[in-house]
Amino acid sequence: MIQVSRPYYSSDEIEAINNEINKCLEKGILVNGPNLKIFENLFSSYHGVEYAIGVNSGSSALELCINALEIEGSEIITTNNTCVSVANSIANAGCLPVLADIKKETLALDPEALKKKITKKTKALVLVHMEGTIQEDLDQIIEICKKYNLFVIEDACRALGSKKENKLAGTFGDLSFFSFYATKSISTGNGGMILTSNSSYSDKLKILRSHGRVKVRNHYSYDVFGKNMIMGELEAILGINQLKNLDDKINHRINVAKKYDRALANLSNIDFAIAYSKDIVNSYYRYPIIISLDKDSSRFESLFNSSKINLGHYYPMISQTKLYSSQSVSNRGNLEVSESISRHIFSLPIHNYLSSEDIKIIIDKMQDIDKKI
Repeated sequence: MIQVSRPYYSSDEIEAINNEINKCLEKGILVNGPNLKIFENLFSSYHGVEYAIGVNSGSSALELCINALEIEGSEIITTNNTCVSVANSIANAGCLPVLADIKKETLALDPEALKKKITKKTKALVLVHMEGTIQEDLDQIIEICKKYNLFVIEDACRALGSKKENKLAGTFGDLSFFSFYATKSISTGNGGMILTSNSSYSDKLKILRSHGRVKVRNHYSYDVFGKNMIMGELEAILGINQLKNLDDKINHRINVAKKYDRALANLSNIDFAIAYSKDIVNSYYRYPIIISLDKDSSRFESLFNSSKINLGHYYPMISQTKLYSSQSVSNRGNLEVSESISRHIFSLPIHNYLSSEDIKIIIDKMQDIDKKI
């Protein structure tokens, strides 16, 4: 079976990780040790941002970002076609998720849809970078947020290493967050990171991720409500060694994507799902494809499933989940574009274990199915 995604560790990485884990276990420091600080420093340096705060997941990272902004009770806008965890984190932080529609060509937030969802209660936007890319009209989105005094929280979970005009994803907003879940470009199993250039936010986040704990001389003080969301030492060790080779991992994905691009150029009913300009470097967390809306996507899926290729399914739209289908838990409104294309989006396998033979099998299968749907 050719898997749609798979965490990659080179033999050198595995050897280094094993050595560092053994040292960590011998010292007996599994939390709040030196490895987390090293990983945070490497991550902030890679992005050219002053502060990095390691946490236990991307979901925790977003919840903490909202807590640090102190905007409980407000409305926060995000896109309808992202993972439900985004809406969950907004709700868990005491805010109302407001769902905005997307552009079909980019699968990213539509600036006009954003404007329509802004109210007096709106305090922030969770800006999702879709499937490894950064949307072309990002500057327009940022300007809208400035006009209405909205905080911008970048969801860069799927765009680690992506660039727009040579500026990395995660460096455009007030705060940004990343996930190191098993399917991501680098994986620590579970884990996340927050970036900010604001020292006040950084200080708050470090307190909030550790039960609201502040060290005062020889004891701890608890003055604010916090949770246990800090990243552990073992996860940090994985992250350190994965980050060192991130650019090589991304280049492999780019080369796979180029082969897919050439194949899709000759197909009638299957296309790459995201349009973007030459000033954007896509890190290809996923390689999303869209099936022509006048074709039967279930037939496409059935034909693909008959092969030994694992096809990725797109997230269900948040508005179409049982939890968020009610207006009482999220401001839904017009979400026509995202809801109409949701069942026509799939992902082709893209990861560092894919061989040339694997890619040929996938392309041959696409070419065959394109004639049958």
